[in-house]
Amino acid sequence: MSAKPSQSRSYEEIVRIFVASGAALIRQTAAVRYRGLVAEGTRLLEPGFIPPDSPARVLIVSYFPNATDLDGPGTPAYDELRAHFEAWADSEAVEDYRLCHEDWQSNLDRIPFHRKRTRPILEAVGLSNRDIAWLPFVKVPLPAGSSPGDEIMDVDIDVLWEQLQLLRPRIVWIQGVGIRARIEGLVKDRITDMILPAQSVSQYDSPAKQKSEHERISKRLREYLASA
Repeated sequence: MSAKPSQSRSYEEIVRIFVASGAALIRQTAAVRYRGLVAEGTRLLEPGFIPPDSPARVLIVSYFPNATDLDGPGTPAYDELRAHFEAWADSEAVEDYRLCHEDWQSNLDRIPFHRKRTRPILEAVGLSNRDIAWLPFVKVPLPAGSSPGDEIMDVDIDVLWEQLQLLRPRIVWIQGVGIRARIEGLVKDRITDMILPAQSVSQYDSPAKQKSEHERISKRLREYLASA
């Protein structure tokens, strides 16, 4: 196994780099970035979110931002979120990013998967939403149930890998078997061995399966936190 690099940057510097690279990503259009494979939508590209003041206890990687989770265009809540994202993209300033991070935190529990599958596991080990960072593999918001496929994933794999190398998280939670196959080996060899078991994202899982999965992941996460 390859030796894992040590972190020499301060967290303040890491945040500045993340914010600047994220702003550059937001300024891109979906139609151009994905070479016509994705139609332009109302939501801007999303780099992900990390805590602005101290490293996350757990970094979550999921498939893509869910375009259907937020209020629609024209509503005050949506317009405020959009304005904050545009300010982040224009200024590349940590203070503008901080507003976007707060928006994300305030909306996390409105996302059904997070509310039903992720937050209960965090709470079971004494963590809160404030303790996590989140990176989407695919950076363009897509409707729930979408299957972007390899062509679209290929566009974003380098950006995701650069983010992972920048953050070098101690604990990584990859949500979704499909993306796990693409990145688990890289993470394990070069970032961390502490990778949580694959988590099903199917809405059709039985309550018994969901309970078993909750217990399995909670147990492993508790062990990782104790040794991180």
